[in-house]
Amino acid sequence: NGRYNISLHFLEIYYTTQSARVFDVVMEGSVIFPSLDVIKEVGVGGRLVVPVTVNITDGFLTIGLVKKTQNPFISGIEVDLVEALPPVSSPLCICS
Repeated sequence: NGRYNISLHFLEIYYTTQSARVFDVVMEGSVIFPSLDVIKEVGVGGRLVVPVTVNITDGFLTIGLVKKTQNPFISGIEVDLVEALPPVSSPLCICS
């Protein structure tokens, strides 16, 4: 758990026209990039890096890609810890 800098990498290697592949990028339950069209953002063959800072409190980084046109993709993910949060103690359960 903690605050992390996340860099999402995208490189469209199949389509060559705008609007051929469009999708939402969701991180930790929030849309961070609605209607992402990599070719529209950086052109054919261009690399797009989307930097985001997130707070993780459940021990998991959750990333979702929501299809609008064709199947969504991601080319790479970088995760850098900015600040760790102290561990949260769980209640002890002694069950019989």
